[in-house]
Amino acid sequence: MVHSIDRRRALQLFAATSLAFTGYAFGSDQHLTKKSMPGEEAIHTLKVGNSRFVSGHPHCGNQDMVRRGELSKSQHPFVTILGCSDSRVPIERIFDHGLGDIFTVRVAGNVVSEEVTGSIEYAVKHLGTLAVVVLGHESCGAVTAALSSPAELLAEPGEVRSLLDLIKPAIANIDRSQAKAKQIELGVEANARESLHQVRRKQDWNHLAGGAVVFASAVYSLTTGKVHWIEE
Repeated sequence: MVHSIDRRRALQLFAATSLAFTGYAFGSDQHLTKKSMPGEEAIHTLKVGNSRFVSGHPHCGNQDMVRRGELSKSQHPFVTILGCSDSRVPIERIFDHGLGDIFTVRVAGNVVSEEVTGSIEYAVKHLGTLAVVVLGHESCGAVTAALSSPAELLAEPGEVRSLLDLIKPAIANIDRSQAKAKQIELGVEANARESLHQVRRKQDWNHLAGGAVVFASAVYSLTTGKVHWIEE
């Protein structure tokens, strides 16, 4: 009986020690969650990853069988990114990160709707991401379409027009006498900035997260692969 109790106690101590060394702790959702990465550190991590991508020397880690096995149990992304659905902007790839690293919300034109806000709220509250980024990109088709003439817009399906309507506030003050390419360039940046402002207004994020949430917007260059961070 004594040996049985000692063995049970030893197993309990081993389990507790193993748990401590993994860096995990029980969160409010009663599942194991990693300690959240501070928001500023998350943004820095993205910048470093993009530099590797631009240089042509990515690490591309966290994509093997071991990683898939880890993620079958839980996820612990370090950042939430709202980006465009454009196939030329694979968010994990351009920041040189792998499976489970980035909680990605993608919709044409990186616009903000209730569904988008709800997805970001989920990541902040339940997954502990303390950085939220809105990522636009060069030559965005949705922004280009939103800058079209009224006649051209009428030719679009109703659901597409509804999506483009979400972009219109961001581009309202763009000088239409400029070259179209310049209008699109300015529109992409204005839309990323406006989407970020919309996200920030919709929630008391620090209260939701139980910590300080950092926000940033950026634009990805299809030509160079570089992410330009917009000064707020």
